[in-house]
Amino acid sequence: MDADKVELLFDGLPRWADPDNPDDRAALFAEELGQGGPEYETGDEADDGSEDGPASLRLALRQVIANQIAEEDPPEVWATAQRLMAGGHDRTTVLAQLDLALAQVMKITMQERRPFEASEYAAALDRLPLPSVAEMAEALIEIARERQPIEADDLDRLAADLMVHVASFTEGIVLTHRLDDDEISVGTMNAVFDLAGFDHFADLRLADGRVVEPFSVQGGHLAWLGPEGWLSGLVAGDVVAVGIDPEGVVSLERLHDPPPLDEELVSLMRSVYDAEVAEGDLPVSGQQLVLGMLARDRNVLARPRAPLEDLCVAAGLERRGDQRWPMSRRGTTRSDYGRCGGCTTSSTTKTSAAPGPGSWESATTPTPIEPPCSRQPTTCTTRLWPRW
Repeated sequence: MDADKVELLFDGLPRWADPDNPDDRAALFAEELGQGGPEYETGDEADDGSEDGPASLRLALRQVIANQIAEEDPPEVWATAQRLMAGGHDRTTVLAQLDLALAQVMKITMQERRPFEASEYAAALDRLPLPSVAEMAEALIEIARERQPIEADDLDRLAADLMVHVASFTEGIVLTHRLDDDEISVGTMNAVFDLAGFDHFADLRLADGRVVEPFSVQGGHLAWLGPEGWLSGLVAGDVVAVGIDPEGVVSLERLHDPPPLDEELVSLMRSVYDAEVAEGDLPVSGQQLVLGMLARDRNVLARPRAPLEDLCVAAGLERRGDQRWPMSRRGTTRSDYGRCGGCTTSSTTKTSAAPGPGSWESATTPTPIEPPCSRQPTTCTTRLWPRW
């Protein structure tokens, strides 16, 4: 075997090994691939040591590829390897690419129970190199940036109707929040609902470089702890407009004239909620509402609007704790369910005197209801339930 082939196939050739000996090659490959390389790991496969386990399959593929390269049969395998190396790919990438091409054709052949087609193998080799996971992810993100929201029919077997890249989709939005006494006294800002459109940010800072730390004290809670004095000049009841640039720089502006409730915006938010519920996604999170409104109008949050909490109340939705719980129609009994971490339970309530069909109770006169889950939530997020 010539030196170029040896350099490709082996990560160093020990003195005892004969590269032309299939048994020696198998031993070297078993040593290299025994634990699996990053180019093969899927994250959900566990090798149990069986003859048809992932490691055994990797080894079998590598032995076939080595034989084909050594004997140049078919010649397209070694030619493809040379082409990939000339393109700047290292040996690990080249061998992984060759393995993928062979595995693809073998899988189709076995699924369709037909003879191995050399022409299909040659075509698969000709398509190399395949993009890496990182390259595919970047390409998908770029498509999402340009075309979002993307209909699920344009992708494959997606659970939701629309797919978005949250960071770019929410870029430039302005959300508002009404401060309370606790926030002012402690120097924190509740980010669990009104500011849910910024959930994807992990690292935040002010324009002067001081850090704003997202933190949580229990399931369903999220707040921002800023540096000393970051809320100075603000008092309880003030409405602030909040923006975050792509680098995570937070801007705060006190609104001397808080934005009024806009009936069209309330209707828009309610339509988003109803669409999510129709898809079976109940309860609905604040981030889902923000993304849904942006999907219908990309500029809807380009300027300060009423806080999301106010919009929800105007739309007939009410938050209880860190979730929104459904309210019973008066004069009826209903069973409702809630999701709290991995917990799903049910409870029943009954109220009196029914209003007309389809009406909603006033947000200022809630009907008491116990949340279905009595356990302390560990992974809940703020979600919405309708008033029934």
